[in-house]
Amino acid sequence: CPVAEQPDPEVTLTDQAIEVLTHLNQVSGSRYQKSKTSLENIRARLREGYSVADLQLVIDLKHEHWHENDEQYQYMRPETLFGPKKFESYLQSATRWDQKGRPKRADWGAKKRDVMAFGPVDTTIPAGFRG
Repeated sequence: CPVAEQPDPEVTLTDQAIEVLTHLNQVSGSRYQKSKTSLENIRARLREGYSVADLQLVIDLKHEHWHENDEQYQYMRPETLFGPKKFESYLQSATRWDQKGRPKRADWGAKKRDVMAFGPVDTTIPAGFRG
């Protein structure tokens, strides 16, 4: 009984990279082609063991981070998002962002009420005490 042929790992890797690139195009409204240049950094990160979900999470974070700033949004491209120098730090930020429920960019700097903090202190002297 012959063993079923296994898919070529490079083909599988390329299919996953195309899935990530398609997500980038959908989120950012871009039209990156399935070219070697567009896919090389994506394929490199997948080879390192990162998942498609990891790469898509970085896309989602950076879209939320940059979408209201045209100057920064120009960096919403495969070579910036998935380059070897910045990807790991982007993924760490994206993971924290995801754990917090993916808050909107406008809420990132919002101060949360500290439930452990004391309220305003009453400094008035009660009746019957000397002041």
